[in-house]
Amino acid sequence: PFNVMLVGFAFGLVSWTLMEYSIHRFIFHYDENIPEGMLAQMAHFLLHGVHHYLPMDPLRLVMPPALSTFLGLNILGLLCLVFTPGMVHAVAAGLTAGYVMYDECHYWLHHGTSANKYLCQLKTYHLRHHYKDFKAGFGITSDFWDNIFGTQFVSSD
Repeated sequence: PFNVMLVGFAFGLVSWTLMEYSIHRFIFHYDENIPEGMLAQMAHFLLHGVHHYLPMDPLRLVMPPALSTFLGLNILGLLCLVFTPGMVHAVAAGLTAGYVMYDECHYWLHHGTSANKYLCQLKTYHLRHHYKDFKAGFGITSDFWDNIFGTQFVSSD
């Protein structure tokens, strides 16, 4: 039924926001715990470090398509283990929609302009993560999970 698929889609969309936060905080900012050695350091730098090194580089804002495809197929495989065949499509569609909206939003946060107050606040929030405090503000499309997990910025300067 349509309403069940809609719930699955919404679940996927909301799940994406938690994945976005978790990937950014626990994988991309795993800085102090990266194993010693050139390969681990280089892999971490290429995954996310270069984005902090050159945050306004328009070619370094989205994940390479090959890596996105690899991760997407593995996530789809996990979803197939957890959800019924019909529900897998709804949840995967929600996750995919969330990822695409995140990518578009993240690109805009670095290169866009707007008169919309919320978008301007979101841009300020994200750029603060880049330029003032990379150990806080891991949410990109919202600060919701930062508020839940206590990783919001300490002061408003």
